[in-house]
Amino acid sequence: MKMKKLFISLLRAGDFIMQRPLLLSQASDYEVHVLVNDEFKQLKHLYPEFTFHFFPRQYLQSLINQPHSSLLKPFEKLRYLMRQLSCNNFDEVINLTHNRLSAYLMDQIDSPVKKGLQFKEGHFLPLQNEFQKYFNEVFSQSQRSTIHYVAILAKSLNLPIPRLHAAENRSQKKIVYIQTLTSDEKKNWSLHKWRVLLDQLRLQYPEYQFKVLAAPFEIDKFKSYFKTQDLEVTSLLELRDQLRNARMLITSDTSAAHLAAETKTPCLVLSLGSSDPTKTSPWMFGAWIMTTATGCAPCSHSVACSQKSHLCGDDLKISAVMSVFRGIESDRQSFGFIKPAILFRTEYDIHYILKLKPYTPTGGFYDERKSSTISAGA
Repeated sequence: MKMKKLFISLLRAGDFIMQRPLLLSQASDYEVHVLVNDEFKQLKHLYPEFTFHFFPRQYLQSLINQPHSSLLKPFEKLRYLMRQLSCNNFDEVINLTHNRLSAYLMDQIDSPVKKGLQFKEGHFLPLQNEFQKYFNEVFSQSQRSTIHYVAILAKSLNLPIPRLHAAENRSQKKIVYIQTLTSDEKKNWSLHKWRVLLDQLRLQYPEYQFKVLAAPFEIDKFKSYFKTQDLEVTSLLELRDQLRNARMLITSDTSAAHLAAETKTPCLVLSLGSSDPTKTSPWMFGAWIMTTATGCAPCSHSVACSQKSHLCGDDLKISAVMSVFRGIESDRQSFGFIKPAILFRTEYDIHYILKLKPYTPTGGFYDERKSSTISAGA
C-alpha cells in the first residue's frame, strides 16, 4: 500500500495548475491527496489521478455573514472537516499555499511529517530553510523575484523541480483561441481592445479560425463586444482538450495560460496589472509574454488599481500585439513592435533554469548577459 501525502492548495485554479507538476513528481510513489477551495470542484474531473478534498470557503463565509446563524456553526463545520481529513492517516502534509489560513489548518490535521508554513500552540513555527524564507519575503509581499514560483516552491518544500517541456509546433492547426478575462480586473486588457484585435486578426489571417473563450457566466459581459459566433463557451475540462488541437492561445495571465503549458500549446500572454511574468510565466519553453514598462506594475493582487486609468493596459497597444503575433507566425528571428511594450520568451538550459529572454524590436533577442534569469535557486 502506498503512503499518503496531502497537499494544501487554497489559492486559485491557475495556481493549482501551475503546482500540478510538483504533485505529479510524487504520484508514482505516493497516494496524492489535495485540499482545494470548493469553488474549484471541476479540478477533480480535470485531474482524476489525484484524490480531492474540498474546503468550503464560500459556505463558511456565508455562515459568518448570516446575522441569525450561530457563531459556533462555522467552527463546528470546520472541525468536522479537519477530523475527516485526519481520519485518512496522512503520512505527510505539505502546505503549498503559504498563508495564515493554510498554516492554521496544518495545525489541525494529524500527520507525523509536515512541510511548509505551520501554526502550532498559538504561534507560527520558524521557517524551515532559506528558500522558504525567500518565498515568504518575496512572494507573500508582492516583491519582484528572480526565481519562478514553481522553482522556489519546490526548493522550499524539498521537492524536485519539475522538468520543463517545449511548446509544440502547431503549424498544421488552424484554430487560435483568445482568453480575455481573468479573476483580477487589474490583469484584464479592455474588451474593446480585444474586439479590435479579433477583427484585425481575422482580416489578416482569413485562413485561420479565431474564437474567444468564455465561461457560461461570462456570456452577458461579452454581449456588447462579441457576436455569439465569436464565442467558444467552455469549461476547464473542455478547454484542455481544445488547446491540444489549437495553433496558438492569446491570453491574459490566467488559468488558460497554465493549461497551455500543460498541453504544450504555443501561447502569447499579456501580462498586466498584478501579473508578474518573472514569477508566474507559463512553465514551458517557448511561451511569449508581453508587458509594459508602467512604473506601478506589477501591483498587489489584494488591492484595486491605484491609478485614475488602467495605465499598463493603456500602454499596451493593439498594433503592438498584432506585430508580435505576425512575428511569431512568420517565425522570424527579428520583427518590430511598438514600444512601450516589452516582449519576453521563456527559455531554459540544461540545469532547468527557466528564464525570460528579453526581445528588442530592432535586433531580435538581447545578449544572453542581459536576460532576466529565473533560476531554480541552486
